[in-house]
Amino acid sequence: MPSNFLVGLALWWFAVLFVGFGAALMGSQSGEIAIALATIIGAIITGSFVLAAAWVAWKTVQAGIDAQENADRKKFKLALTAELLVFSSTVIPAASIWNNLALQNAAAAPRTWPTLNRPRVFETLVSSIGLVDGPTAAALISFYGNVLDLNELSQEAMQGRLSVGETVGKIAGRFQTMAVYLADSLDGLNPVRAFPIVGHDLTTLVTPGGAAVGIAAPTSLQELLRAIGGRPRAAASP
Repeated sequence: MPSNFLVGLALWWFAVLFVGFGAALMGSQSGEIAIALATIIGAIITGSFVLAAAWVAWKTVQAGIDAQENADRKKFKLALTAELLVFSSTVIPAASIWNNLALQNAAAAPRTWPTLNRPRVFETLVSSIGLVDGPTAAALISFYGNVLDLNELSQEAMQGRLSVGETVGKIAGRFQTMAVYLADSLDGLNPVRAFPIVGHDLTTLVTPGGAAVGIAAPTSLQELLRAIGGRPRAAASP
């Protein structure tokens, strides 16, 4: 769509010309009218070239901005996708372990505290989160927020400052939530791509309900993450 500035400039230009032409007509003879008309037509032609040049320049600049933004968005998506895939290899088995512990005694105090890798890529690129759509940005922020929060709780526990009220069940819930947000993030960054399941034995992984993940028969990494998180995506209607 044309720039509002250019549209306004064009309207202002023609308004000035027609007002000037009208004023010239009010006090001129026929010969003077012809001269005034020729002057106005010449000004319109000149102004049209000026506006056309401004339009081309604006489109060129806008195209450059769009191309750079698209390049930055592609780099952002590729970098975060790579980091999320690394996190999935840790989150999936950890979620299964804590699901199993929660089934045994969800109210128990944690004997050990999990620690995940520091999300260095996200920390570096977080200022560019606006390059992706709102739901994807929300999923990314929620996932990484849980990672940072869990690492902070683990660090405090290792320093002897145990968090009041934390239980095995709550930690299991954190991993379940992280798994779902991780799946949503991968889908948002790669809307037409289903990542393969690599390096996971589905018969040994446990869902929040205690069933083996293999029963849900996930066919992609995203489906596996949702199954381990207890929120498998509903099947499409026939």
